[in-house]
Amino acid sequence: MASAGMIVLAEDDPRLRKLYTDTLTAAGYHVLSAGDGAEALGLLSKVTPKLVLLDIMMPRMNGIDACKRARGIVGDDVPILFLSTLDRLDVLRDCVAAGADDYMIKSESLQTLVERVKQWSRRGGKGQLAGRRKQMLDDVVQKLVVDVPVTTPPEILSSENDEDVRVISAFVAEARALAGLQFGKTVAEKLHLIGFVTGAVEHWTEASSTMDKNFTDYLRGVLRESGILTDVEVAEMVAAFDELSKDRNFANGREHGRNDPVKRERDGKAYIPVGLAAYKEQAGEQAVPSKATA
Repeated sequence: MASAGMIVLAEDDPRLRKLYTDTLTAAGYHVLSAGDGAEALGLLSKVTPKLVLLDIMMPRMNGIDACKRARGIVGDDVPILFLSTLDRLDVLRDCVAAGADDYMIKSESLQTLVERVKQWSRRGGKGQLAGRRKQMLDDVVQKLVVDVPVTTPPEILSSENDEDVRVISAFVAEARALAGLQFGKTVAEKLHLIGFVTGAVEHWTEASSTMDKNFTDYLRGVLRESGILTDVEVAEMVAAFDELSKDRNFANGREHGRNDPVKRERDGKAYIPVGLAAYKEQAGEQAVPSKATA
C-alpha cells in the first residue's frame, strides 16, 4: 500500500507517542516521532512532511516555541496541528499565533485524530494556509474580547508579593544548584523536578498558618518563579495534575520535596536539600555498569 504521506510527530510521553505513531501508521502514514520540540526541529531540517503534530507541554522546547521555529523551516504550506489537554481560547490563541493551523484535545478519540490528519493532509495550496491562519487568529482574538468579561486579573503570586513564594523558591533553587545546572533536561529529570516542587509546596501550605491562598496558587507561583515551566506549561501541568501524579518519577520527586524541608526544620538550617542531587546520583549509578558486569 502506498504511503499516505509523511508526518513529523512530537510528543514527550512515550506511551502516547507510540499510540499516536501506531494509529497513524495503521492509517497509512509514515511517522517520524520526536520526544520534544528541539528533536522535532532536527527532523524538519532533514525532511519536509505532509503535516506536523506537536504536543504543547514538552521538555527542552515546548510546542509553542517549536511551532514558531518550524514555520521558518517548512514555510507556510505545511499544516501544523497541536495536541493539548486544555480546551481554552487563550491556549488556542497562543497556538494559532505561533503558526498552527488546528488544535485538538487529547481526550478526543483516535479516530477523530486520524480524520483530522486526513483532512489537513488533503488541504493546502500556495498561500491558502497562511490566509486561513490569519483569519483564525482574528476570530479567536475577537471571541476572547467578546466572551471574556473585563475584570481585574487575579494576582499572580511571586517573591515580590508573597514571602512564602520567596522562601519556597529559594529552597528549590538551592536544591537545583546542588543537582547541577543541567538537571531537568531529560523527561525523567523534569518530571522529578516538577514533583519535587509540588511536594515542597504541599509541605509549606500544610505546615504554615499564614498561607491563606490555596495550594494551586502557590504551585503556579513557585513554578513560574523558579523558571521551571512557562505560563502555558504551568496551566497544562495543573490541568493534567491527576494524570501526572501517577508517574513514578513525579511521585518520587514529590516525596523528596515533602521530606527535604521537614528534615531542614528538624535538623536546623545547616541541612542541605538533597532530593534532586540524590536522584541524579542514583540515576548515574544505574547507568554505569559495575566492574563485575563490564
